[in-house]
Amino acid sequence: MRSKNLIVFFLKASVFLCICHTSVAKAADARLVNETQANMSNAMVDVCLDTRNASTGLINRCDQLLKEIDNDADRMRVNVGEDASNNPVYDAITQIAPEQAIVPSIQAARTMRGMLGASNAAVISRMTQLRAQMRDPNAVHFAQRVQQNPGSFSFALSPSQSGGSAGIADSNRLGIWGNGNYTAGNVDTSTNQQGFNFGNWGGDLGVDYRINNNIVVGSAFSYTGTNANVNDSRSTVKSDSYTGSIFSMYTHNSGLYIDGIASYGGINYQLNRDIVYTLGTTGAVVDNIPSIAGRPDGSQYSFAGGIGYQYNRGATTVEPFARANYQELMIDSYKESNVAAWAMGFSKQNISSLPTTLGLRLNHAFSTSRGIFQPQVLGAWNHEFSDNQHSIDVRYLNSNNINNNFHVLAQNPDRDYFTVGASLIGTLPHNVSVFVSYNTILGYQDLSSHRVTFGGRINF
Repeated sequence: MRSKNLIVFFLKASVFLCICHTSVAKAADARLVNETQANMSNAMVDVCLDTRNASTGLINRCDQLLKEIDNDADRMRVNVGEDASNNPVYDAITQIAPEQAIVPSIQAARTMRGMLGASNAAVISRMTQLRAQMRDPNAVHFAQRVQQNPGSFSFALSPSQSGGSAGIADSNRLGIWGNGNYTAGNVDTSTNQQGFNFGNWGGDLGVDYRINNNIVVGSAFSYTGTNANVNDSRSTVKSDSYTGSIFSMYTHNSGLYIDGIASYGGINYQLNRDIVYTLGTTGAVVDNIPSIAGRPDGSQYSFAGGIGYQYNRGATTVEPFARANYQELMIDSYKESNVAAWAMGFSKQNISSLPTTLGLRLNHAFSTSRGIFQPQVLGAWNHEFSDNQHSIDVRYLNSNNINNNFHVLAQNPDRDYFTVGASLIGTLPHNVSVFVSYNTILGYQDLSSHRVTFGGRINF
C-alpha cells in the first residue's frame, strides 16, 4: 500500500508541474528586425561606402550587396521592429549579424543560472541531505542496520531527510558523493535578440567532513559542457567550464540552519559563425568560407548563502527557505580570424547577477520492502537585483572606417520569475542510494529551461 501511495504522490506532483509549465504564456514575436541587426546594418553602410584600406574580401562582399540594391546604400539600413523580409539584402544582414556573441552571458545569468548554478545546486543538494543526518543520527544508524538485513525494512527513517545528493545511510564523518545533470531549453527570438536553443551537461564530485553534530565543511569539483544553436542561422556556441567550490553549514537542533558556498572557475568558449545567405534580387547563394571562429576564455566566481527551517510532522517535512547568490562572469575580448571578410572583434564582457529566492520544500518518507523512498516537491519565487541588459562592443576587423563599430544587445531580464521541481530519493539494500530530480523555470519572458539531475552513492 505504501508503495502505491508513493507512486501516486510522485505522479500527482509531476502532473502539477506540467500543468504549471504549460499555463505560462510564451512570447510569439514575429520575425522582425532586432536591435543588433539594426545597429550592424548602420555600421555596414559606412563600411561598404568607405572601402579605403579594406580587405579585398570585404570589398567584394560589399560590392555584391550594393549591386542588389542598385548602389542605394540607405536601403541597406533596417530599423528595429521593421518587417524587412522584402529587403533584398535582409537575409545577408541576419546571417552576418554576430548574434552568437551574446549567448554565453545569457546562459550564465538566466538559463538555470548557467555553469555556476549547476555546481551550486549540487552542493545545496548535498547539504540538504546532510542536515537530516545531523538532526537525527540515530535514524541513520537504523538505516544502516536495516540495509544489512533487507527483509526487515520498516518505517523509522528520520522524516526530516530530504535533498538531492544520494547517500542517506552515510553516518561516517567523511562523505564522498557524485552527481550528473542535464539542462535543456530555448530562448525565443524577440525584437531585442535572436533566439537560440541549448543543451548543457555536467557532473560533480565532492567530499565533506562533519566536524561535529552541527557543523559540516566540504569541497566539490564540477564540469559543465554547453552547446547552443542560434535560431535561423548556422552559428553555434560551445564551452567547457571547470569549477571548484568550498562550502560550510551549521544546523541547530531545533531545525534552523544556515549555509554558505564560494565558487571559482574557468571557461573555454568556442563561437562559430557559418555565414551563408541568399541575395534577394539575383537569388545567388553566397557561402562565406571558411567558417568564422572565436575562442575566448573566461572566468567566474560566486558567493551564495541560505537560511531555512525544517519542521517535522510525522513522516512529512515542511521546509521554508531563503537563498541569495551573487555571481560574476568575465569573458576576455577576442578577435575572429580576419581571413573571413565579415570577421569581427568583440569587447571584454563583465556580467553580474544577484538572484534571491524564497521557497517552500515538502518531503514525505515511505518505507517499503525494497527500501526507503522520499518524494519531494518544491516551489520558489526568485527576484533578480543585478542582471541588466547585456551589451557588447563590436567592430569590423577588415575595415578602417571610424564608424565601423556597433553594439550587440540582449533582451532585458525579467526581475521576477518562479522555479518548481520534484525529486525522488531511494535508499536501497547493500549500501546503495540513488536519486533523480527535475526542475524548471516558470514565468520568465521568452525563456524555457529544464534540468534533470541524478546521482548515486555506495557506502564502503
